[in-house]
Amino acid sequence: MAPNSNNESKSSLLTELEENVKTDTFESPHPDPKEEEEEDTKEDETLKLSLRQMYIDTLQLDWSKVLWDMVFSLVVFHVIAFYGLYLCFTFQFKWQSGVFTFFYAYAGGLGITMGTHRLWTHRAFAAHWAVRVCLMCMNCIAFQESIYLWSQNHRVHHKWSDTDRDFTNSRRGFFFAHMGWKMYQTHPEVIKGRKMVDCSDLLGDPVVKFQHDYYYYVALPICFVIPTLLPMYFWNETFIVAFTLCTCARLAITFHSTWCINSVAHLYGYKPYDKSLYAFENKILGPFALGEGWHNYHHAFPRDYRASEIDGWGQNVTTKIIEFLNRFNLTTDLKTVSDEHIDRRTERTGDVELR
Repeated sequence: MAPNSNNESKSSLLTELEENVKTDTFESPHPDPKEEEEEDTKEDETLKLSLRQMYIDTLQLDWSKVLWDMVFSLVVFHVIAFYGLYLCFTFQFKWQSGVFTFFYAYAGGLGITMGTHRLWTHRAFAAHWAVRVCLMCMNCIAFQESIYLWSQNHRVHHKWSDTDRDFTNSRRGFFFAHMGWKMYQTHPEVIKGRKMVDCSDLLGDPVVKFQHDYYYYVALPICFVIPTLLPMYFWNETFIVAFTLCTCARLAITFHSTWCINSVAHLYGYKPYDKSLYAFENKILGPFALGEGWHNYHHAFPRDYRASEIDGWGQNVTTKIIEFLNRFNLTTDLKTVSDEHIDRRTERTGDVELR
């Protein structure tokens, strides 16, 4: 910070941070050791301003465009999910339910990351029909719309990222990018963008077409009925625990792990590959989102099946599973970007020191 008067420094810092909040251009903090204390103070101010901006966004909201039925549904759902988490943290469940909830949530997450995202949206690899069927069912566990609709939205998101044509436009604030978009009327530009992207390849896959045509007949039982009845039948779990924990809390965790990519990974982190993108590498989201948190790389090279240069089961489990299945020819045509191309792109648009 400039060694001027305290009021002048604070005013300058607040002005700079407010501009960053408006444009969502936070850069990764890589402080010199002598400046660590100043950077910590700046991060605290950033958090305060982010919360302040969320409050301002709420005041400036066009309430006539709020989808109140969706607001009500999400509020009720989260109340039930929080009660399920309460039962979890107070150990009011059978251990089998805990194990089942973890693996069912994990399967739902992979249905999005490996299936809907890397396989179908980006065509980053090809998969055997049996793998595609499994991933389709796992997509239903996550209950985030059909593969076709999810992929269509995501292709629009990549083509016009963080503009009015992006359904999770992070320039409209953290809350909107995270989950507010579900409770607000879709921007006309988003609808226009959906008509402009080619998704004919998706419906050319019989697995995708079947799920899209019969989505609720397939997804509702897999997402809600099975995780509620199975624990009750096989190990005599109570209905309350099975429904609130194994079903609702599990689904809420899957929702928010996906939504964090739209919000956190488009606002916070560092940008080694392309500084012009509103997409960041985020070390926390990397493992939490099953390898999807390395977002600056992904937006720079969207068709790379790895979605990151970072390897390992802990940091990028989706990639490791794709590679494991490739040994048995269950996944094929794995698309990658050469190291030379990554080097050139980083030198041209990124920051080599952050890589």
